[in-house]
Amino acid sequence: MALFVGILALTGCGVLWSRHRVARIPQIPLKSATLPQLVARLNRIANGIHTLNAKLLLMASTGGPRTGTVIEYKDITAFLLVRKPADIRLLGQFSIFGTVFDMASNGRSFKLSIPPKGQFFVGQDDVIPKHVKNPLEKLRPQVILDALLINPIVPGQQVAAMNDNSEIGAQYTLLVLDPGQGGVDHIVRKIVFSRYDLEPREEVIYQPDGSVATIVEYGAFNPVDGLPFPSQIVIRRPRDEYSIRMLMQQVKLNQPLHSSQFQLHPPAGSHIIHLSANPSAGPHAGGQRAEGGVR
Repeated sequence: MALFVGILALTGCGVLWSRHRVARIPQIPLKSATLPQLVARLNRIANGIHTLNAKLLLMASTGGPRTGTVIEYKDITAFLLVRKPADIRLLGQFSIFGTVFDMASNGRSFKLSIPPKGQFFVGQDDVIPKHVKNPLEKLRPQVILDALLINPIVPGQQVAAMNDNSEIGAQYTLLVLDPGQGGVDHIVRKIVFSRYDLEPREEVIYQPDGSVATIVEYGAFNPVDGLPFPSQIVIRRPRDEYSIRMLMQQVKLNQPLHSSQFQLHPPAGSHIIHLSANPSAGPHAGGQRAEGGVR
């Protein structure tokens, strides 16, 4: 008994325990929505954006557990044009070198100009080489397009919802599934909504085999022409080991964009490199064969 009383005395003096402050969870009321309401909200925003004209700060990183190193690229000023259904143009500039890349795509084929190296790539959006020196060489415009504008949920797709009403989680999760053969559906996307504002905070896009292809995080939504638009977008491709962070500085929605703004021509003297789905095919004019179907 004497020993027990002595231990209590020590703990009362703070010898065996300590107390410190931690950040408290903000007491913000959680918003509620039904599954049909979430689908309607998502589709209203997705269908309400037809064009996008933005200036942004672009950062990228490559590498990870497979390579054991991470390389970061920072402070690239970029200009972005998007016109549905599939037109996209992204131009990046660095203060010292000027234009470091210029990329355009119509959803089927893409062109990429890298003036500092005098290279001009031409290829198909769905042709991605397996073996590259830099993981960013696997980047395709469609990845950026799918991340920038969350696609609507179309008729025929199945939707299921999960509700985390805890103060820590505070989110709705929508699972979007495509009907498969034999009554077995397969997951296409996962969209996570915050219950503090009912805005989409994360989207996970899956491969046909169920593996994760792209993870997109959205933050700091601001109203633009009556629609909420994120000012921070992070695109991660775990299998390809690269990520892109976009900090939107100026955003304009639904302004007229002309087809000429999405046309990209090789600068004079550029070395044209064709990306082929068939590595055994003959070389194109000005092209050069490389491993993995790049030439």
